[in-house]
Amino acid sequence: MTIACEDVGIGDEEVLIACAAAADDGAWRTKMGEARVVTTLCRLLAEAEKDRSADNMICAARTHPGLEHFREMAGSRPVVERLELVEDKALPLPARAVAAWYASGVEWWPERRVGPGDLDGLLETCQGLGASADLVAATRIAVRKVHEPIVLMPALLSSAARGSVCETIPWEPPPSEPINGLPPCVFDRFTRTGKQAIARFARENEPVRTLLETLAPDRRWSAVMAYGVFPCRGRTPG
Repeated sequence: MTIACEDVGIGDEEVLIACAAAADDGAWRTKMGEARVVTTLCRLLAEAEKDRSADNMICAARTHPGLEHFREMAGSRPVVERLELVEDKALPLPARAVAAWYASGVEWWPERRVGPGDLDGLLETCQGLGASADLVAATRIAVRKVHEPIVLMPALLSSAARGSVCETIPWEPPPSEPINGLPPCVFDRFTRTGKQAIARFARENEPVRTLLETLAPDRRWSAVMAYGVFPCRGRTPG
C-alpha cells in the first residue's frame, strides 16, 4: 500500500485503487490465494506509470524550510480552518499539502505535531476539489492500513492535476549485474541480507569506514550507509 502511494501515486490511480481494494478484503485474498494476489499486484505496480510527487510533497510539508510559515499557520488554526486552507487554490500546492496533513490527524510516527483531525472532512474536501470517489475510498483504506501521512497526498495531487496535461517520460533502468546470483536490489536496508551486507561493508571497506568516522558514531554507520545505498538499488555495482 505504501509503495502504491509513494512510487506509483497518480501515475496510475487505478493500480493504487486496486492495491487498496485487495488490502481491504482478506476474505477475497484467501479465496484467490495470497501468493496469486501478491504476484499480480507486484506486476501491476512494476508495469504502472510512476509518479513520486506524493513522497516529494509530504517530505516538503514536513521539513522544507520554505514552508515553515505554513506549518506554523496550519498548526495554530482549528481543523475547520485547516480544511479551508486545503481548498484555497490561491495558495501554493505545497502549502495546501501542509494544511491537508495537519487537518487529517495522521501523525508522522513517532512525532506528535498535528493533533486530532477530521479525516472524513479532508477526504470530502479532496473529492469536492476533483479527486475521484474511488481514489478517496482507497485513501481511507490506506490510512487505516498504513497510518502514514504520505498516503494522503495522492488524493490532493489528483484533485490539483485534474484536467491538466501530464507528460510521461519513458525510462529504462540501466542493466545491473547479479551479485552471487542475486539482483542488487536485494542488498538494501529493507531486507535482512541487505542489512547484513551494508553493516559488513561499512566496517570492512577502509575508505568508507574512514569517512563514516567523521560523520557519525559507529553505532550509526549502518544506518548512514543504508541511506547511501538506497538510491543506487538496481544500478550496476561500482
